[in-house]
Amino acid sequence: MPRPALAPLAEMPMPPHIAALPKADIHIHQEWSPWLDQVLAQWEGRAAHAGYHPHLLDLVARRGVTVECALTCNVVLGAASSYAAHPLRRFVAAGIPVALCTDDPVQMGTTIGREYAIAHALGFATDDLLGFTRNAVRAAFIAPPQRTALLAEVDTWDRAHRT
Repeated sequence: MPRPALAPLAEMPMPPHIAALPKADIHIHQEWSPWLDQVLAQWEGRAAHAGYHPHLLDLVARRGVTVECALTCNVVLGAASSYAAHPLRRFVAAGIPVALCTDDPVQMGTTIGREYAIAHALGFATDDLLGFTRNAVRAAFIAPPQRTALLAEVDTWDRAHRT
């Protein structure tokens, strides 16, 4: 089967958004591995469907890609059938850094606080939630001094709220 028709990566303003594709439309073939490796080499982003495909999950894990999980958006758009069925746990179990996000809060009727509350309701502890925040800061396209300052703020909050 031929690889998907996409513009050369150098011409793309952003890498492909795998989560936007319906699950049934993703067919992973071994001959696509070099192409997927090239995509993932430049990609920090949304990959909800990768959690349902062992080959993609392995590629994401090997590349160290930080996966942005927009729980509500993924449920509303059908990338996950429910919050409980979301592959968030699979990413964490595979050692993949995860960052929670809202994607489009106005259209999805959510906030970042609500996304964290949903993750907590799914059984993620405060340490997990702080880990998601740290992952987001580490993956952000920001200057190193700003990254250091933000991580210090997370650590300060963590210390202040541990009793």
